[in-house]
Amino acid sequence: MKTKKILSILSVILVTVAAQAMAQSNIFTDPITFKLKNGAAVAVAENKYTAKVYSGITFDVDTALSAKTGCQELIVIILNESAVETQAGLSFNEKGGNINTSVAGYDYALNSLKNILIDLVISPQQFANAQTELVESINGRHKYYPKEFTEEMINEIKLSDLQEYIKANFVPTKCHLTIVGNISPAEAKKMVKKAFGNWATETEISRNRTSR
Repeated sequence: MKTKKILSILSVILVTVAAQAMAQSNIFTDPITFKLKNGAAVAVAENKYTAKVYSGITFDVDTALSAKTGCQELIVIILNESAVETQAGLSFNEKGGNINTSVAGYDYALNSLKNILIDLVISPQQFANAQTELVESINGRHKYYPKEFTEEMINEIKLSDLQEYIKANFVPTKCHLTIVGNISPAEAKKMVKKAFGNWATETEISRNRTSR
């Protein structure tokens, strides 16, 4: 199931790259897939004829465990705030995170992605700012929102709701990382292991808390 999921994500990125890349040729090798020991799934498709590397990271969000409606949108605002500071070609939306960078900048971008996602700690001020920004976007009709997205609903969300969402969904066993561009599978695997290899699973986190 995970292999089908990650190949589906990879196919979307391949189409996007083919449309965006201004290279002389768009020749991709067959995707190579592997898993880290913590369960994170990775797929790599090499294209030696582009100067870019593109990545997408998604999570199998468990709707039954997810927090209140609006939590995802608030987290995206906070993640993008951190992404801008890195200047690493990172961006986030409701579907996940994206990297668009040079070959030379990919290692830094991948580690920046790891630092933002895995080490995500939301301060009360960040939470309040995100709430204000989302309410302004809803009231100003800056984009489409479902009917249930109202100022009252967003103001009812607590910081603890976001923390529960992150705890339930931002875990390696639900993670799919795709890499497309001028990078070999061997080099990509080395970078991914460096950035995400020590990412603890839910079981390890629970065990560590219990042993304290």
